[in-house]
Amino acid sequence: MTGKNTLPKKPQIEMTSGERELLVEIVYQLAVAMWRKLGKSDPEYQSVLNGYEPDVSVYRTACLILSEMNIVSRVGDWQYRFAMPLDRVREHLTTFVPATFYDLEEIIGNFLWVTAGYDNWISEEREPFEVTSEMQAAMRAFVALGFATREPAGFVWTDKIAPIMVAEHLWTKEGESFTALQRSKDRELTEHIWRAIPVWRRHLLARQIVGKTRMDAAHYLFWRWDDDRKRLRLTSRSKSEFQMISSEFYSAAYEIIDRLIAILKRHPG
Repeated sequence: MTGKNTLPKKPQIEMTSGERELLVEIVYQLAVAMWRKLGKSDPEYQSVLNGYEPDVSVYRTACLILSEMNIVSRVGDWQYRFAMPLDRVREHLTTFVPATFYDLEEIIGNFLWVTAGYDNWISEEREPFEVTSEMQAAMRAFVALGFATREPAGFVWTDKIAPIMVAEHLWTKEGESFTALQRSKDRELTEHIWRAIPVWRRHLLARQIVGKTRMDAAHYLFWRWDDDRKRLRLTSRSKSEFQMISSEFYSAAYEIIDRLIAILKRHPG
C-alpha cells in the first residue's frame, strides 16, 4: 500500500543497444564537464560539486542526472561528490540500469546545452562542424542513431534531432539555429555601422581609439551611434539617460574596431 507521502517510483529507461551506447557517451561527457566546471579538475575527485556555483540551471540538471546514474553522491543541498573516477564511468554505465525521471531525450538536451550552449565543445548549428578526439565517440553514437551524419566537412545534425533542439530552445520551430540567426543579425548591424562611416573618417577613428581597451573603444562607438538615423555622430550623445549596450552591439563594435586597427596598420602615417 502506497502512503500519501511516498515518492513516485523512478521509471527505468528502456533502451536499444544503440541508445545505450549514446547514453554512455553523453553522460560520460556530462561527468567530464562537471568535473572540470564544478570540481576544479580535482585529480582525487574529492572536491564538492556545488550545483549553485555558478548559478546555472543547466549544471544543476547535469548534477541531478549524474546523481540518478550513481556517478555522484549527494553530500548536501545541491552539493555532490564523485562516487568514482572518470575512467570508471563508461564501464559503470554499460551495465547500470538507469531509473530516472529524465528520459533519454531530456538527457540529450542537457548534454547539448552543456557542450554547445555554454561551451564550444560541439556545435548546435546546422553547418558541418568538427569535434576534438574526446568527443568523437559521442558524435559517432549520434550518427549511428540517425541524429547526425558524418560528411567530408564534418558532423551535421539531421532533422531527427530537431524536436530536442526546439524543446531546448536551441533551434526555432522552423529548425533554424538561434546562434546562427544572432550571428546574422550581428553581421547586419556591423555592415550598417561600417557603411555609415565615411572612408575619410575611418582613418581618423582608428587614431581616436588607439590606446583604448576594446571595451572602452566599443563604448566610444556606442555613444556616437545614432541607430534611428543609421549614422555615426561626430560628438558623443547625452549619457544622462541610462542605456544598456546589447551583446549585439558589442559584437558589431568589436568587428568595427578590428577593421579600424587593420586600416591603421596598412596606413600608419
